Amino acid sequence: MSRRRPTLKLRALYASRRARATSLADGPGYLYAFVDHGRYWKLGMTSNFERRKAQWDNECPCAHRRWLLPIRVTRRRRAESLGHLLLEIVSIDRPKRYCPHCRRTHIEIFIFRGHWNWTWRIVIRPLLLRVAVETLSRLDSNAHTDVSRHPDASDNIDIQMLDLSEVQTFGCLDLSDVQTFGCLDLSDV
Repeated sequence: MSRRRPTLKLRALYASRRARATSLADGPGYLYAFVDHGRYWKLGMTSNFERRKAQWDNECPCAHRRWLLPIRVTRRRRAESLGHLLLEIVSIDRPKRYCPHCRRTHIEIFIFRGHWNWTWRIVIRPLLLRVAVETLSRLDSNAHTDVSRHPDASDNIDIQMLDLSEVQTFGCLDLSDVQTFGCLDLSDV
């Protein structure tokens, strides 16, 4: 049984969360992703990637885990929330998964069709870059200032890590690939 919520509901949640004011507790950090056994994807956020990676590897050791390069963001909590919604929209399932390595049930897991490397390059990384850019340029409604013009903005985002050449206004997913991938066109999200 699929735990993926209906697309219309997810799109409404995405629009609502995008419009929500930025929390004063939110700050810079990283979005990270890993895949276990080439199938189960996890997206998370942290202010210290190396510490969080070591924590995951210690608490839930998995010999078949691949860590992908983290993406630096200005608002890590907002970016993770938006990223989870976008990933759920394009995933085929969002199961609860009992993990034999740590004996816990993981809940924020996503399943996609295709090889993990293709999924990372064509689906997940472009979505996370989109979220990073959206959280960078979003009008901060708490302070009524553009976040990208914030005095600390140069410290909050590393443009080298973003590699915006791969993001084409979210024509970053070739829709012919998306159709065969079994995903949805997100161009109007």
